[in-house]
Amino acid sequence: MMTEQKKDFSSSFSVIEQRMLELNYLNPSADILSRALTFKGNFNISLFKEAVRKVVNNYRILTCRYSTFEEKRVFHEVDLDYMDMSEANNDRILNFIQQYISSPMQLSDDHLLCLNLFKCKNSEYIFLTKLQHIVADGVSLSLVFEEILRGYFHLLKGDKLKVALPNVEFSDYRSFESAYLTTEDGFKDKLFWEQKLASQNVPVVPDMTATVSLSCDMFSQELSEDELLVVYKIIEDMDVTLVSYLTAAYQQTLSEWLDHRYCLSFSMSLRRREEHRYIVGPMFRYANLAVRENECWGDKIIRLSTEIKEALDTIYASDTIGPHGSIGNYLPPQYCYLINYLNLKRNRGAFDTGLIGNASSWIRLADDLKIKTIRLQTRLTPYGMYLSIGNFGDRLSVDFIYNRSCFSREQVKNFSLRWKNRLLYGDSCDDIPVSVK
Repeated sequence: MMTEQKKDFSSSFSVIEQRMLELNYLNPSADILSRALTFKGNFNISLFKEAVRKVVNNYRILTCRYSTFEEKRVFHEVDLDYMDMSEANNDRILNFIQQYISSPMQLSDDHLLCLNLFKCKNSEYIFLTKLQHIVADGVSLSLVFEEILRGYFHLLKGDKLKVALPNVEFSDYRSFESAYLTTEDGFKDKLFWEQKLASQNVPVVPDMTATVSLSCDMFSQELSEDELLVVYKIIEDMDVTLVSYLTAAYQQTLSEWLDHRYCLSFSMSLRRREEHRYIVGPMFRYANLAVRENECWGDKIIRLSTEIKEALDTIYASDTIGPHGSIGNYLPPQYCYLINYLNLKRNRGAFDTGLIGNASSWIRLADDLKIKTIRLQTRLTPYGMYLSIGNFGDRLSVDFIYNRSCFSREQVKNFSLRWKNRLLYGDSCDDIPVSVK
């Protein structure tokens, strides 16, 4: 039985929920997230299942289904599905997983958080999560993973698992968002973003059905410790933040590369408010940052540093920007871009790499149990390109997740190399030929 909730969670959808309902109506496969963890060793299935059930069902947002006809939420408890696949080889298991995570999810009929445990050979178990982004984001998913693991070890010691109600829930954020946008400050913030977007003359595309493609691939890039030290020295001399510098380099590369028939824009995830950092839900913070042609590298860095600061100051209203926001327009995917920046300096474990879907090496959790993350083949995304950055302090791990109907793998490979050269060489990068078109 689900724990009785203190908070009312039955009324009004958040801005992101509203827009994702519209996006899902156009394409039910859009914005599905997936993560896979492998456990190896002495693993108690029944205790893990109990930990999953108690932790996950403690968050009402994770048990949601959406009735769009009556515009209401319906709640159904989530459980862990178990399957013994120990007779299958690894290729067959991975092919099955890929097909499973690529299938659409119906908002009114399906569980929007699907949890599966597959028993494999050699005392290995794959914990697979499939998630509709309308109920949570990747950061939330990793928070839940950590809580499940703590609960599992609690039960393993023979203690009774008591899961406390969250101090702050997504329903609190939804209520805050709704109230904030009716205040004078909220109105000013919303007006700021409306005017900013309107000034870009972005074309309205009312029907996205034919233009959203979910055929995606991924190209990975990494900056080594020595390369990152070079970048740190540059940003120290320029007195800008790392995220501003990375974003400026990305925009500069876009402006050199893409067709300029339209004034391009892209969104950046800014999940940085301390009071909302640990809320489980679809917690993307969007700031819309224009890609401007005929803007020099130095001017771009200064502008973006200012714009990102403004975005952080108006972070609640900035939820309404972009493909998931109420102010933004439906755009063809080749004109939609996203940067997700994760600062992972302090905690370097399987759950950190799980945030961005990176494969990890084995990490020992106990004397007889270890864990690692599995890199799944793609993330389904309606964006032209989705740049996921993990800053580990001594290295920078970057995934370019791109729409194959917009770009070829060779283009994205060359694009990523150009972006890396811009980071390391700044203006000197202009002397290196561009070969990405």
